Amino acid sequence: MGSPSTRVLDLLSLLQSRRVWSGPALAAALGVPPRTLRRDIDRLRGLGYEVAAARGTGGGYRLLPGREVPPLALSYEEAVAAVVGLRHVAAHETAAGDAAGAGEGPAATALRRIERSLPDRLRPRLGAVRAATEPAPAARESAGPATQSAPAARGFGPAGGDGAGGLAAFGLLASAAHVRCHARFLHTGRDGRERERRVEPYRQVLCADRWYLLAWDLDRAAWRAFRLDRVRRVAVPGSTFVPRPPPPPGAGPVFAAAYPATGSEAGGEGAAPVGSVLFEAPAARVARALAARAGTLRPAGPDRCRYVTGPDDWDWLAGAVAAVGVPYAVESPPELARATRRLAARAADAVRGPEPER
Repeated sequence: MGSPSTRVLDLLSLLQSRRVWSGPALAAALGVPPRTLRRDIDRLRGLGYEVAAARGTGGGYRLLPGREVPPLALSYEEAVAAVVGLRHVAAHETAAGDAAGAGEGPAATALRRIERSLPDRLRPRLGAVRAATEPAPAARESAGPATQSAPAARGFGPAGGDGAGGLAAFGLLASAAHVRCHARFLHTGRDGRERERRVEPYRQVLCADRWYLLAWDLDRAAWRAFRLDRVRRVAVPGSTFVPRPPPPPGAGPVFAAAYPATGSEAGGEGAAPVGSVLFEAPAARVARALAARAGTLRPAGPDRCRYVTGPDDWDWLAGAVAAVGVPYAVESPPELARATRRLAARAADAVRGPEPER
């Protein structure tokens, strides 16, 4: 049995994790007798938390919404989720604030408060998550207020009972990338087969609403982007590596998001193809419907805008720009134009035959 302060924090965490707790189950989870549980409930109420208690079948203890926002008790994985999510939203706030001349947004303020309140043992681990995680490079206007809100990221995948996965894997890989340690894990490929991968982890990037690990694959001697929702049983053996130069232009949209081309890499002879699409609609309207994230949306007149992106899966991008639902023209590269023609041909084939009678 811990001190009263420790027990109250543990009690708060348990009440926040489940809608209703029976008295015996809650006492067992805390390892205290029923009388001590009742005293700790009263202490929690004295701190301003509204805890309802009901007798009989289906009764128990329940934490009610309060009139003010109370302090939260977070586990390590919950803290990782909060830091990653707030950092992502703060990046979008910064883009909008810089354009509008505004100051720091609420997400950045909340992120700083959480980091200040972390115990010493967690600060280095959360610092590693921040250092090794890249906010989403969402498509938005390059001048003027941001026209797109932060996209909702798809899950990290379940942690499961067979080793590190989900947010635990996210934190382990971030720490490994931060201190330059090798990592190994099981990864499910597009063919559905699970294989062990040994890597040098570098960055974790949110691209097209999914989290990816950018790493050098030791067995294939090549750069790879691994979807984190397909990763489990992460292990960090402790051996270290010397960082390699960033991947070259043309490595793919996920790498372009983490290592944007600058200077001579962004253009010129031999440069990777750049996608450019002119939409006949305002940027604000296009940004709400455009699924592609690793690019920039710029106004090109009162009712037109231009989307520019680095090397991509051109067939996927052809579908993404068509799904916006407004007239558009593919400006470059030829690969995107050919992919658009293939998409149009498939759509025409799908509706061949006489018009159905109404």
